[in-house]
Amino acid sequence: MIHIGRTKDVELIKRIVTDRHTYPFVIDDFSPGASDYEPPMTEEFIWLVAYRENRVIGAFLFYPLNAINFDIHASIVPWARGTKWSKFAGAAALQWMWHNTGCKRITAGCPAFNQRALGWVKSLGFKEFGINKDSFQKAGQLYDLIMLGISRPGKEE
Repeated sequence: MIHIGRTKDVELIKRIVTDRHTYPFVIDDFSPGASDYEPPMTEEFIWLVAYRENRVIGAFLFYPLNAINFDIHASIVPWARGTKWSKFAGAAALQWMWHNTGCKRITAGCPAFNQRALGWVKSLGFKEFGINKDSFQKAGQLYDLIMLGISRPGKEE
């Protein structure tokens, strides 16, 4: 069973997001080093943490682009990557947003080179809606961001 809830525990978020097996894959050339990372913690940022039997699966950051559209960023811990638990946790995070906010659409931007992240986001029901050309820089190279979105259930895509 998955448990998911909102957290304001900065140290827990830092441990999940800056894990040495995770952080190098989600940062760009302009991100702070792991020791300098400070998660955004103002009220409009929603941090959720998912657990299975007291083991952390991952952290999910939702932040508003406007009153009804939120962007998602996920950090899945190494043991849960590629397992059904990461998908269950992602689905639980979406359900939390649909039930606890006025959110009507959730969007994500995934670098084109990160096929694992793209596959995971699509497994949650996100659909591609565009490409933001040359908008992610990693190791001095520009990559496209694949833009994806999902609407509140019952709403037409």
